Amino acid sequence: FILRCHVVMWTGDMPAVSKLMCMTGHNAYLGCRYCYLKGVYSEESRHIYFPCSMPRTSDITDFDPKELPKRTEDNFLNDISKIINETNKKTKASVIKETGINGRSILFELKSTKFPRSFPVDIMHLFFENISINMFKHWSGTYFKDQSLNNEQYVLNSQVWKQIGQIMHECRKQIPLEFGRSPRNIFKHHNGYKAVEWSDWITVYSIPFLLNKLSAK
Repeated sequence: FILRCHVVMWTGDMPAVSKLMCMTGHNAYLGCRYCYLKGVYSEESRHIYFPCSMPRTSDITDFDPKELPKRTEDNFLNDISKIINETNKKTKASVIKETGINGRSILFELKSTKFPRSFPVDIMHLFFENISINMFKHWSGTYFKDQSLNNEQYVLNSQVWKQIGQIMHECRKQIPLEFGRSPRNIFKHHNGYKAVEWSDWITVYSIPFLLNKLSAK
């Protein structure tokens, strides 16, 4: 029989996917591949960020996070058409800035690839090297530089984390091979954790180790 394969999904970090989709990227004013949320330049931090409630100095209307203006494949094609048909360089640069798209991706030639639906968020960078780390920082009371902001009910003191880390170290020899790499002491080695270790922590080890330690809230 003839096996026909169709590429239905592409993934990678934000710079890589931006190149695949021919977009200006997350450092541009329209850097999101899923919506038209427009960024605001921060003079203090010197970078673009994406608030839904705009600063008072901005002339951009506030966005409802539940009703963001979504990008569709038709939107992509319309924006690309504007760029391709524009002959004036200055105007074309302005259109690129207004759309967040800088050309037509060759992936439009694949019927199985749909923009932007075929480009999901990279789970490694979103969850395992982002949310997992931030959750640990919240639980350990190290998320904010201002320590007065870290005094929440869910924060566990260093003694509790030291105990959790010690148990993780002691149970290494009993971890089945099917679980992959045995866990390292999170209290001592969290700064050196790789994505796979954060994945294991949040999906496998955090539930039993934090049982009855976090507050009900």
